[in-house]
Amino acid sequence: MAKKLTRDERLSALVEMIQAVSVEPDPVQSGRLFVQTLRSVYGNVGMVTIGTRNAPQGHYQLTRLLHQSGIKGKGYTDREHAPPNAPIYSGGFLGEVMKMEKPGSLEGLRIENDPVLGNQLRPYRSFLILPVITLGEIGGYVIQFSTDPGAFTPDIVEARFLTVSLLGSLNHAKRIAMDLDEANADNLRLQAQSAHLGEQIALNHSFEGIVFESAAFKRVLRKVEQVAQTDATVLILGESGTGKELLAHAVHKISRRRQRPLIKVDCAALAENLIESELFGHEKGAFTGAIKSKIGRFELANGGTIFLDEIGELAPHLQAKLLRVLQDGEFERVGDGTTRKVDVRVIAATNRDLEKDVERGRFREDLYYRLNVFPLTSPPLRDRKEDIPILVRHFLTKCRTEMGKDIEHIQAKAMNALKAYSWPGNVRELQNIIERAVILSEGQDLDLNQAFSGATMKGARHESPKTLAESEKQFVLDALETCGWRIQGPDGAAARLELSPSTLRSRMKRLGISRS
Repeated sequence: MAKKLTRDERLSALVEMIQAVSVEPDPVQSGRLFVQTLRSVYGNVGMVTIGTRNAPQGHYQLTRLLHQSGIKGKGYTDREHAPPNAPIYSGGFLGEVMKMEKPGSLEGLRIENDPVLGNQLRPYRSFLILPVITLGEIGGYVIQFSTDPGAFTPDIVEARFLTVSLLGSLNHAKRIAMDLDEANADNLRLQAQSAHLGEQIALNHSFEGIVFESAAFKRVLRKVEQVAQTDATVLILGESGTGKELLAHAVHKISRRRQRPLIKVDCAALAENLIESELFGHEKGAFTGAIKSKIGRFELANGGTIFLDEIGELAPHLQAKLLRVLQDGEFERVGDGTTRKVDVRVIAATNRDLEKDVERGRFREDLYYRLNVFPLTSPPLRDRKEDIPILVRHFLTKCRTEMGKDIEHIQAKAMNALKAYSWPGNVRELQNIIERAVILSEGQDLDLNQAFSGATMKGARHESPKTLAESEKQFVLDALETCGWRIQGPDGAAARLELSPSTLRSRMKRLGISRS
């Protein structure tokens, strides 16, 4: 038996027990510390958790056994089983223990060939049984062993039961607190998702739905149906304004993740020093202005889909972090070394030629091949001109309703002009022109003469249409001249063309455009 302790020693021991149970977050390790601190004060102590919920009548399940170091024997080790897989026993020493609904002692038992413990408890003659009760139910037992018969008097039973009850209640309270912390974290994540989705809904999406008749777009949508039911990474290629974001939404909407959020990140619109925080989040104080912790877009998309638009604009050091998320589902927040795991389906889009960027060293080759698992190419409008009439009617109906205009007709000559145009800005440019035409039209016919710029309309009606490069160059020049050659800002040509400034500059360089 343990030595008799002074009052101060008992208080110190109780504090040590409470610390052991309350500080350690892992429940198994917490249980071991619980047993160790009890043993340091009371001597030979073990703990067992057994239940009867899934066991036949008169039997029990062993879910956890933590023994004390004084018990020797081959194969006698701490055990833990998940409740559904816990072994079922009957009889033996633990069978007698599970019959006790209140604290007490067992004397004179012959502990031989126990189905769980074997002969390990044979030297002991007296056993103190202390049930651990939480929420009115017995969740397990603390058992103390002694070689002295009659070692556990009623006052010892009472005192030690109070100690064990206190520690059991404390451990239960800790579990509730941990569950609340987890629930609060989930709630914050859901709030952030809701806020992000609210921002997405508030944006004027370029399209209300997928509008098409062409065989070219039907082929693309068949591929969307094939890949949507998998978790494969999708890379959507195509010029600006061809509906790449619309395809990303289509993949998500018919996927198994459709009940979870689709989170969009525009890699070209975010400043380079902020995009890492946007993608992966940051901790309070991680950098100047980080006044509170922030959940990144990958965490917001956990269980769902993340859409990385303009992926070709991502800085090289972030390409490495993105590759790690794609390969292992792991990342760290800015200012925090803790590795976090996410389950996210990635859809990326770009109007750049990533193969050439890889050759030039501007884009990681390993990331390119990791993204290019299932490529989808959104065809330009010039390759799906059968869709122009149905798109025109779609945008006309939408715009006249929003603007309260009574426009019913579009003349065949005007429709032919639209079909003859090369559409360097693709569907987005068509939508803008129809919207502008609705604003300028005064009768029931859609007036396109003012909606097109003079050079553009001339190019559309010319008997020998310009080449694609010439039409695109003229379109960009018109936008630059209209904006006074200002590229950036809300009134700049990039915003007018709905391109990122870096994309517009690279396009100007390719087309040989410079201000004289």
